[in-house]
Amino acid sequence: GVMGCLLLTHFTQDHFLTRFQKVGLTLTYLRSDASLTRLKGLNILVDIGRYRLVSTSDEGEELVASALEKAILHMLADPHEGVRARAAFVSGNLHLKSAVPILEQMSKEDDILREVALLALGAMPVTPITPHPAHLALKRLSKHQKVIDQQPLALSIALGRQRVHVGDLLVEIYKTHLTENKQTPHHESRAIREAVIWALGELRDAVYIQALDQALRDPELTVRCLAALSFEKMVVFESSTLLRRAFESSVKEAQCPQVIAPTQEGVKALVLIEKKSYQLALMRALATTDDPRLMQWMVDHQEGIDPMANRLMYKYYKALEKQEKSGLLDSLKRRISK
Repeated sequence: GVMGCLLLTHFTQDHFLTRFQKVGLTLTYLRSDASLTRLKGLNILVDIGRYRLVSTSDEGEELVASALEKAILHMLADPHEGVRARAAFVSGNLHLKSAVPILEQMSKEDDILREVALLALGAMPVTPITPHPAHLALKRLSKHQKVIDQQPLALSIALGRQRVHVGDLLVEIYKTHLTENKQTPHHESRAIREAVIWALGELRDAVYIQALDQALRDPELTVRCLAALSFEKMVVFESSTLLRRAFESSVKEAQCPQVIAPTQEGVKALVLIEKKSYQLALMRALATTDDPRLMQWMVDHQEGIDPMANRLMYKYYKALEKQEKSGLLDSLKRRISK
């Protein structure tokens, strides 16, 4: 009878017995005296996947087995640097709230593991009402000059993921890395600007419209692509003029490559922007503005452009035409006339 119940649970609850055995084996690895064995245990946790290691309480709180959580926290102070780095990654992946103070301290004091600690904090969940401890930790870290100077890329990604409203800092980071800097290689400066502009889009705050306008004129296409995406997220009427100007100076051959954030091996990468036509990215952003002036503008600029952008232009023209007939654009027309 007991065995029957166990087998029933095994097959109806995502192979419960297999997961139980794997976690038990992993704990044995994590408690080993050999650093490579402890590292193997952490890698097994990544392979198992968070959805098999995390349960949810009746109150909606995410829970990890107590023994496993304690073992991972212990690994954050491991004498082996590689083990600490992987433990930080696992802590973020499993959303271990108890790891936040350690990760914050690591971000401040550990020059080698600062990047992975910041990214782990960014990977924590975003809570809609009460800020997550990781959100508050990153807000404090955004005032730590050493963190800003040494890990602007990881900090920008983490701030964007947690939607920490420190946009002025992000703008300053962008400006710092827009000019040539002998201490920062060109490709790193580009990656930092990409992360900053993506993070500004995650804030959805129209106060940073001028910073995004500057990014639309960035020398790097990837940054301009991310600026278009951020405008799309903002959904602000005032961006129409800036986006139209950027479209008019673009070429149909320009293609935005996929841009991904830095991460450790074992989880799906955070994609900052998918591969697409630059003109399509601009048109998608324009389609959020509901600017009545776009009707004539689209007629004037429909020739010789990217085919996907052209299709969206036609579709959006029809949508605006319908809104105009129903009077939904009247308030915007009055706003323009003023």
